[in-house]
Amino acid sequence: MSGNTGNFKGSTKITYGLHAGAGFNINLSDEFFIRLEGKYLWARPSYGGQDIKLNGFATTANLGVRF
Repeated sequence: MSGNTGNFKGSTKITYGLHAGAGFNINLSDEFFIRLEGKYLWARPSYGGQDIKLNGFATTANLGVRF
């Protein structure tokens, strides 16, 4: 991808992608829980005439408090 960094300036294109995800809560008590979730993203934008593959996983872990 060398030689195309100047092509990013002023780019306002929108790229659409798909994602699929799942998550669940683990209750530690009535007040506290842990949430785990994962998502997979499929996207292939084009920058500077080159297609870039942005597929991949994203994971999140949260510690929550109910009040």
